[in-house]
Order: sequence, then structure tokens, then C-alpha cells
Amino acid sequence: MYFNQALFLLDSIRPKIVGKSLKRVSEPYPKCYCLDFGSPTLLVSLNPSGFHLNLFLEGPTPHWANSLLGKKVETVNLLHNDLLLEIGFEGFPLVFQLFTRAPNLWTPLFSLFPQKDLPPPPLERKEGPLQTHEELAQRFLEWEKQRLQKELESKLTKAERALQGLQTQLRESEKWEETFHQGEMLQSQFYHIKRGMKELPVEDWITGTTQIIRLDPLLLPQENVALLFKKAKKQEAAIPHLYTQIGLTEDTINTLRQQLTRLHQATQLTPFRIPPKPPKEKAPPPIPYLLFYSSTGRPIWVGKNSKSNDSLTFQHAYGSDLWMHVSGFPGSHVVIHGLPPDPATLQEAQQLALFYSKGRSNGKGEVVMSLIKYISRLGKNNPGKVQVAKPTYQSVRLPPHFNPKPARS
Repeated sequence: MYFNQALFLLDSIRPKIVGKSLKRVSEPYPKCYCLDFGSPTLLVSLNPSGFHLNLFLEGPTPHWANSLLGKKVETVNLLHNDLLLEIGFEGFPLVFQLFTRAPNLWTPLFSLFPQKDLPPPPLERKEGPLQTHEELAQRFLEWEKQRLQKELESKLTKAERALQGLQTQLRESEKWEETFHQGEMLQSQFYHIKRGMKELPVEDWITGTTQIIRLDPLLLPQENVALLFKKAKKQEAAIPHLYTQIGLTEDTINTLRQQLTRLHQATQLTPFRIPPKPPKEKAPPPIPYLLFYSSTGRPIWVGKNSKSNDSLTFQHAYGSDLWMHVSGFPGSHVVIHGLPPDPATLQEAQQLALFYSKGRSNGKGEVVMSLIKYISRLGKNNPGKVQVAKPTYQSVRLPPHFNPKPARS
């Protein structure tokens, strides 16, 4: 439920229950409470998040409702411009927390469903009047701020760890010149490398010192040399990417710190709640064939490859559709969908069967045709290969400059 929905429902509920006495409270389903005011009955559901007016099944009375029976409703409000429904019974507030992730029910004495990761602060029993609405609302605000603070601090810790890891990678990548120089030194001592060696002392002509270069004993000499050059190239290429990631991570850290600062000064928590992401619209799956339209408007389907041919013939085409394929050459399956084709559609489909085959370069060929119901697969592991019963044959010639464009691919 969104805040605007709750506000709209609240405007219709308030005039119907304010001033009426509570006669009975029942719980027909888990976390679903019916507050009976005679007429109507108010349902507050903490399962799917939402509340409305209706008549509901009878259920047992929860233990906390005895102190409310007979009291009149004085106020019905949404606290802090948030999904906190407060019903005031003659100085005794009852607050429903209508959040999808953590629904809750609060009275001044207990929380019915406390959070597992951050339980609400305990209430001390004191002599005197019960807490006022303002005190209870302030307690809600502080508790929610603690929960959000814990969530933001967890994200901040993860971002800081990620930044440390990126900075370590950057320091290693900036040593690419040193790695490249090691490859050059190892290459100058190529004939001293023996397979199975774990290290090799080489003379550094820049510093005049002897360096120990570690080797992989399982690799050939040329493979050890190539490994160092490849590592140096990879380190150099990673530097711009690492700088970009470090900048983005630093921005994330600064944003989280600013949110923590604003959270301590906040009087309402609506700006800190992340709205649910809208569902992504899934693109329709691609069709396994090319779609053409004949000069008379009839659809012609042409397979794209062997798997597409198999799907077109045995999953999309109907038994009464006309099937055709060029004879003697690999090529696409062609299907004329629908009623028996007119002469123009038949000729154009035959030309497409020849055009989308290995026999296109000849400019002419023979096309075999049959109904889909007479086509069967040739084995299980040969997609696109078929057996044709009741075939007919037709000679086809491609017209000059024949280059058809599909309406959809």
C-alpha cells in the first residue's frame, strides 16, 4: 500500500467510526484484526499491507483488546505523513505499522511483532497516565531512525571495504612498468631458463642489482616470459577502469554519510524510504523465422538456421500449411501459412526457398513441396533434417536483382 492510497481510505473511514464505541475485536486470520463498532467493522490486515471496511468472519479475541472494549474512537490519523495508522481510544492510542516489509502493531505497552534484527526499546512500567499520542509517535520515529541508521551504516561499511579493495588493485596495477621490465630481463636470459625452475636470478641493467624472478615450474620458458608481458598489459589496461570505480565508490560513500547526517535531524522518514522498483517489461521472444508478405498479402515464413527450421516446421506451422525446401542443397524451410496459396504467393515462396539456400548462386533449382502433416523429423539429433511424404517438385528461377526484405526478423 502506498501513502496516497492509505490517505484516500482514511478519509472514507474517519467519519464512519469517530465517536463510536468499540464492541469487539477479533482475529479471523493471523495478523488480520477486525474492530467491531456495531456498523461497520474495520479490518486492519498486517499480512498484505492494507485496510478497508467490510464484514468479516468471526474469530477469537486477542488478549490485548480487553482494555479497549467500550472505549470511543477520538482520532484516526496517519502519523508523520507515513503508513502509521493511529486510532485513538479515549487517550489510549493503537498504532498499525502498514509497511510491506515489516508490518507491526503497537500499543503503549508492547509491540505484537517486534523486528528480529533490531527489537524495539523496552518500556518501563511507571505509575501514572499512559503515554500520549505525541510521545508514542516520537517513540515510533526514534525506533525507525535506529533501524534505518543500522541499514545505512551496513551499506557504508560495505562501500568502504570495496574502496579499500579497489585502491589495493590500483596500487598493484600501477606497477605494470616494473612487471614489463621483469619480462624484458627474463627474455634477455631466455636460454638460461630450464623447465621446472621455480626462480631465476637476473641482472637488472637499470639499477645494477640482481633480482630474483619467480617462475612457474610447469610452464615452458617462452610461456613464463609471455606470462609476465601479459600480466603487465592487463595491469596497464585496468588502471582507467579502477579510477572510474574508485570515483563511483567514493560518491556512494559520500552520499551514505550525508544520508546518515540528515537522518539524525529528520522529523519524518518518508524521503528515506526507497520506492519499489517498477517491474521490467520483458521483450517478446524473437520469432524463429523471417516473415515475408507476398504481393497478394499472404504471410510466408522462412527459417533462419537448422534449429529455426525445426522450430518453424514442428512447433509453429499447422498441418494444413504448405511446406517447401530447395532440393539438393542445404537451405531454409519455407512455410505458406493459412489457406492454399494463390499462384503469385506460391511462386514468390518458391523463389524465397531458392534464395535462402546454398543453391542461390546457380540462379535456378528445384523446390520440393508438401503439406506440414506429411513432414517428419529425420532422427532426434538432426535438427532441421526431415523426411517428406507425398512430395511434389517445381523448377524455380530467380529473377534478376532479386533481394527480398523481410517484414520482421
